[in-house]
Amino acid sequence: MRRRRIELAALLVVSAAIAASGAGGHAGAAAALETDSGLLRMRIVTEALGWRGTPYRYGGHARSGVDCSGFVNAVLKAAGVSGELPRKSSGFAAFGEAVDGGLEPGDILLFGTAKGVNHVGIALSPDSFIHAMSEGARTGVVISSLDDGTWQSRFLGARRIGEGKR
Repeated sequence: MRRRRIELAALLVVSAAIAASGAGGHAGAAAALETDSGLLRMRIVTEALGWRGTPYRYGGHARSGVDCSGFVNAVLKAAGVSGELPRKSSGFAAFGEAVDGGLEPGDILLFGTAKGVNHVGIALSPDSFIHAMSEGARTGVVISSLDDGTWQSRFLGARRIGEGKR
C-alpha cells in the first residue's frame, strides 16, 4: 500500500512540474523547452515504474533481469533519450548536467564512496527513488527512500538530462 502511495505521489509531482512549466508567463521557445523537459521527466518516471519487480541480474539490461546501470540505461532508452547511454554506473557521473538545486523526478541519482560512483537510480520525488538492487529480501527493481541512512550516506549527487540528449 505504501509503495502505491509513493508511485502516485511521484506521478503527481511530475504532473505538477509539467503544469508549472507551461504556466508562469514564459513565452515562445523557452516555454516549449520547459514543457519538453517536463514531458521527458514524465516518460522517464512512467517507464521506470513499469520495471518495478523486475529481478536483479548482474550485467543485465532487459526485463528478464537488470543491474542498476542496466536499469537506468534501459529506462532512458525507452523514454526516448537519444545518443550513447552509459552502461556502467560510473559513466552516469558525466552524463547530462549536474543538479545544483533540488531533485526533480527523472533525475539520475549517483551513489558510492570516496572511490567513486558504484550505484545509480532514478528520482521519483525529492525523497524517493527507484533502482535495481541486490540486498537480502529486497532484490530487483524497488523503490527506496533517500531518507534511509544507507542511501543518505552514499548519495554523491544527481545528473539531469538536458534537451540536447533527446
